[in-house]
Amino acid sequence: EQARFITRGQIFTVDPETGTRHVGNYPLEIHDENSALIHWTPHHVGYQNARRHRDLGKQMQIAVALGGDPLCDVMATLPLPPDSDPCLFGGFLRGKNIELVNGRSIELQVPANAEIVLEGYLDATEEPRESHPFGSRTGFYSTPQPRPVLHVTALTHRANPVFPATIF
Repeated sequence: EQARFITRGQIFTVDPETGTRHVGNYPLEIHDENSALIHWTPHHVGYQNARRHRDLGKQMQIAVALGGDPLCDVMATLPLPPDSDPCLFGGFLRGKNIELVNGRSIELQVPANAEIVLEGYLDATEEPRESHPFGSRTGFYSTPQPRPVLHVTALTHRANPVFPATIF
C-alpha cells in the first residue's frame, strides 16, 4: 500500500518551557481523514518540543501552514539555533514583520496569507503509530517506524487554494 504525504507544510510548534515558537518542514503522512503521522527525528526541534510536552504530560498544539508567502517556506528550512523564532528572523530578512493570525481551534499563530492551515494536537499519552517509508528530496529514505499522531481539529483555506507539494 502506498502512503500519501504532505511534503511542503510549515509545521508550527512551541517549546512548553520557554514559549519559543519553532517552524520546521517535516513530512506528514496522511493516516486517515482526521489524522496524520509526523516524520520528524530526535535531532529536529519540533521533535524535541514534542518530547518536552510529553515529559510534562501536556497535549501539544500544532499548526501546519501550506503555501502563501515563499519566505515562510524558507523559514521552515533554515538551520537556525533552536532557541530562535524563525518568524522574527523572517521579518528581519524581509524588513517588516511576518503577518500572523491566531488559529481557530488552537492557541498558536499562523501566517495570515497561508493557502491552507491545518490545526491540531499531539496527545501526550498516545503511543506512536507505525509509519510507511518516506523518500526525501535528498535521495534518502526513512525507514518505517513509530511516529506521533497529529489529530486535526480544524482546517481553513482560501477560496480556490493552491496546494504546494514537492514531487519525488
